[in-house]
Amino acid sequence: MPGYYLYFLDGKDHVRRRLDLDCRDDTHAIEVVKEHALTNSAELWERGRMVKRFEPAKDHLSHATKGR
Repeated sequence: MPGYYLYFLDGKDHVRRRLDLDCRDDTHAIEVVKEHALTNSAELWERGRMVKRFEPAKDHLSHATKGR
């Protein structure tokens, strides 16, 4: 059973979906999350403890808004 969960959030910080992660510790879980191209905020949890909040990469945001 995975102990880490990555919650993808919408613009109002509501959970859009959850990704279960099988990681050995916090450092490993953070490395795994950094491999994802986040378009919105996300939170990494280990059972009931929040490990880290992630914001979308700035370079991704600038590409997303260039067409506007």
